[in-house]
Amino acid sequence: MTNEEVAVTLTEHAQHIKSNTHRIDELEEAQKEMRDLVRSVDKLAQSMQTMANEQERQGKQIDSLETSKNDTFKFWLRTILAAVATGLVGYALAMFIK
Repeated sequence: MTNEEVAVTLTEHAQHIKSNTHRIDELEEAQKEMRDLVRSVDKLAQSMQTMANEQERQGKQIDSLETSKNDTFKFWLRTILAAVATGLVGYALAMFIK
């Protein structure tokens, strides 16, 4: 091999090395972007899980409030009916005693 052939071969190798170095840099950048994307997706998934838990908690609270309203309505209805029934019984006894 002559000096010229060696110089040409070294020049070709240098070009390949530059090309490969550029490709490696691009791959490293793509890998960094992929890691960032994975982190973002993980944060999104955690946020969605938190929101789902909060929504479930609020649903339970709403159910509890609705049940409480129904119980309160039933309580007052029973109280009013008991008062009316007591009044009628008292009236009937008053009429009976007279």
